[in-house]
Amino acid sequence: MTSQRRQKVALFLAEAWRALLQLYPRGIRLFWVAPLIPALVVVPEFLQHAAEVKLGMFESKEAFKAHQMDPLRWTFAYAKIAGLWLAILAAARVTASEERGGRWWDVREISWKPLLFGLILFGGLGSLPALWDGQLPREVDLGLQIVVGIATLPGLLLILAGLFGDPMPSPRDLFVRGWPWLLLIAVLAVVGFGPAAWVHQQNHLWAMGMAPAPLWAMMVWDSLLVGLIACLAGTGVALGYRGFARGGPARR
Repeated sequence: MTSQRRQKVALFLAEAWRALLQLYPRGIRLFWVAPLIPALVVVPEFLQHAAEVKLGMFESKEAFKAHQMDPLRWTFAYAKIAGLWLAILAAARVTASEERGGRWWDVREISWKPLLFGLILFGGLGSLPALWDGQLPREVDLGLQIVVGIATLPGLLLILAGLFGDPMPSPRDLFVRGWPWLLLIAVLAVVGFGPAAWVHQQNHLWAMGMAPAPLWAMMVWDSLLVGLIACLAGTGVALGYRGFARGGPARR
């Protein structure tokens, strides 16, 4: 390994370590810096839990399974899913704007061209395997999904470039220089999303058979936890993208 390559690796590892150290403090502080962001998902999550309590879903595992697809529950579930994505995007913009300046709520600062191309590449072309779902042998289908998924993954960098108001990255930036930063984004997503998501799932099990008072306390805690998941996910995306936006160790 040449000295230049070692320097690039060292710079990448330093940026990755810095992002890991900042992930939880900066994600958690969004609750008081920008409380409307976690509220986007906390409120519908709590309303969904209120519907679940009304349906008696926490009386037993059998009751939970019986009412899983209840229309009342899913009315709030759809709102929660939409709120989750909006909160993640907003959290990412807050984290980026804290370093870059600007107003995170000002959509005029979004670069629409890379955002649109990113949605086409990552969302549109990335979903192509669904067109032949079940029409090919399972091994071939799985292989194509992996190939298409990897090939369209750099579209995520395009989406983030547009979201943060950056100019259109070059193909070399996306398909050569961008891979270490996509890996970092994935690592930050696992570190930020994974533990909280596990606790969120366990909360549903721990709530089974609870008396009303502790049950409602659990519902409040779980709703706040989902807000934290959104804040950590958005913060992680922004911190992982930061090195790519700065040029990163792979730029010559």
